Amino acid sequence: MSERKERTRALFKKGQKCLTPRFEVDYGGEDRIYFELGEVMRAEKRVLDDNGEESMYFYLIKFSGSKKATEVWMEEPDLFKYDVDLLHDVSTEATLEAKRRAWRIYKEKKEQMRMIDVPEHLRLRVPPRMKKELYDEYVSVVESGQILPLPRAPTVSDIVENWNQKVVEEVESMSDETREAVAIVVKNLLEYFNLGLRQFLLYRSEVPLYDKVIVEGEKEPADVYGAEHLVRLLVKLPELVCVRMMALPENAKYIVMAEDVIQDLMSYLSQPEQLETLFAPSQEYKQCYEVMSHIAT
Repeated sequence: MSERKERTRALFKKGQKCLTPRFEVDYGGEDRIYFELGEVMRAEKRVLDDNGEESMYFYLIKFSGSKKATEVWMEEPDLFKYDVDLLHDVSTEATLEAKRRAWRIYKEKKEQMRMIDVPEHLRLRVPPRMKKELYDEYVSVVESGQILPLPRAPTVSDIVENWNQKVVEEVESMSDETREAVAIVVKNLLEYFNLGLRQFLLYRSEVPLYDKVIVEGEKEPADVYGAEHLVRLLVKLPELVCVRMMALPENAKYIVMAEDVIQDLMSYLSQPEQLETLFAPSQEYKQCYEVMSHIAT
């Protein structure tokens, strides 16, 4: 039977001491368990499913064992009431029962994660309209020697934020876990874009403009470039992100959720009204020397 039970009241209060189990394999090859002391900083009840039928308390726990204190959100079943014997690994009937409970929860979670398929790469389907947009841009930039003047409007940051707000507003019953997954994807997408644009997403003819506008400027790429380059990132993500190398078993469900979130963004960008308003028409592309000479003046 699962240890996850919905509670009407928080089991722990702010400022209360608590213990969290840690599992490791020692040099003899045997699993061992010990408990780390923490302090409850905040309690928060979160909805776990999109129907709003299941919820659980999460706690922001402060750990002060290292030189720098860390704070981590943890589920209520993963917390144990403070017991000095449990903290110092003193063998009593109560501590043995606590360890058995901790192992039971640990094994349940591992089994649940095994049931979730973690792919080697992100599994994304590129909508046909997006493929056409990519091809048309390739023709303009590579075959015709043209580029888009900068900055673009709306920018990548604007587009992603507008989509994020739209998702949150339309899905009123969104679970806290899904809402958090969307926020994480948004944050990581912008970071990937800013860090990888020059190296992975630009055609050679576009690099001088990047160096002039971004390297010599003060803005991040996501605040300068637009939908055309955001799409390049989305279709290239499976190649850039090897999730099997990154994903720990306990994070498997977030990888699957990230696929759904990114797929939704791709579908949003492929809608006819978005293609018409977010992407530049062919007449806005200019010859490289025209764009560069305009910036120089």
